Amino acid sequence: MGANQLRRRTLRIYRHRQTAVPRFLKAVGIVVLAVILMGLLVWQQPMVAAVLIFGFYIAMPICIGAIIYSITRYRLTRTRWRGIRFGLQGSAFNYGAQVLGYGLLTGMTLGIYKPYMNMNLACTMLNNMYFGDQRFTFSGTGSDLIGRYMIFYGLVVAAIVSIFFAFVDPMALLVTLLLAVAAMVAWFWYNAEELRYQVSKLRMNDVEFALEASNWQMAGLFITNFLLLVFTLGLAYPWVLVRTARFMAGHLAVIGDLDYAAILQAQTEADATGEGMAEVFDVGLV
Repeated sequence: MGANQLRRRTLRIYRHRQTAVPRFLKAVGIVVLAVILMGLLVWQQPMVAAVLIFGFYIAMPICIGAIIYSITRYRLTRTRWRGIRFGLQGSAFNYGAQVLGYGLLTGMTLGIYKPYMNMNLACTMLNNMYFGDQRFTFSGTGSDLIGRYMIFYGLVVAAIVSIFFAFVDPMALLVTLLLAVAAMVAWFWYNAEELRYQVSKLRMNDVEFALEASNWQMAGLFITNFLLLVFTLGLAYPWVLVRTARFMAGHLAVIGDLDYAAILQAQTEADATGEGMAEVFDVGLV
């Protein structure tokens, strides 16, 4: 089996001839209308508004999840590899409902369920992703990651516990700071592990994928991206996207060969409403 590096080829992003601006404005209009209606209810019907606000906080994770799914579908349908388009099927609302459900489980377990949440959501999205008419399959599970995640989790718990001793012993404050730094490093390290694991569990027929970058290289990318966003107050977000895309293209290996001539072009209609909603809520995928 041969390995084709994505950095040797180009993923072409294209745009439809018809502008997506009207659809984007539709998304903006939906949000503006919702805000106006909420303001009127708070003024005239406080009790009803309180119930609706509670419902709003429940619905928000669903909306964010649906937006993420829609924007991923939108971007995939505008990405080509050797002239063949990617696609994403499935229900955006179903994905949003899973974000709410798994988020509640993660909260009730004080964050311990997070690896399972991430892998379950990745399973829903990646198993609905297509390259032409060829479907991707993802077999990752949270059980494979929980051990590595608990290293980070244990450091966080230790840092929190040490805070209480810092009021009694000044040396405990130094220990708290060291544990906090260690927890931050462990967090970036775990995210690198999780990303590598996700890529390794992705398949398309006989084709496999691998991320040929060390954990420290990926952690370095995450840390520098984070610092860029912090020190530019988010203005560097486009550069963060470009840096991440270049990193992935430069280190992602495709192991195996595809019969490109036999792959049928996916005919998935993209809706720019998802793109517009993502801009409104500042939701993006890195």
